[in-house]
Amino acid sequence: TDSLTSRVFSRIQFLDTTAWHNATSAVECPKCGRLQSPADSCQNHECQADLRGIISPLTGLRFHDLRHSAATKMLENGVPIATVAQVLGWSASTAIRMAKRYGHIRPEAQRQALESIATAMPGVGAGEKEADFRGHVHQIGNQAGSVN
Repeated sequence: TDSLTSRVFSRIQFLDTTAWHNATSAVECPKCGRLQSPADSCQNHECQADLRGIISPLTGLRFHDLRHSAATKMLENGVPIATVAQVLGWSASTAIRMAKRYGHIRPEAQRQALESIATAMPGVGAGEKEADFRGHVHQIGNQAGSVN
């Protein structure tokens, strides 16, 4: 049965790979709009448009790229890491490592994060010459002047 299980698993992997390849390599005929496998001419017998040189915009897209994009979007939109880990099937032991790998923060998200800090601290922001940080800065330990 191990041999049968192995053969079945291999066939499933092949079918998944083939389906993904077919989905990401399909081209659209510019004349009739038919979605089809790449070929020299349209497979629609009434159309027969020249398809040479037409490449799918999804060529090279990997399923893993979609996981990466999903993780990045969820993290940038404030979804808790535990939720992202659960949705993407990360184990608890790898969730932080995966968050660092997949959670690239775009400049817009960084700017929003910094603006949220500025709006949370009165007297800090554009046009302010001096800001009083007392009461807004968390000190750690008993060391005077150390901030977190």
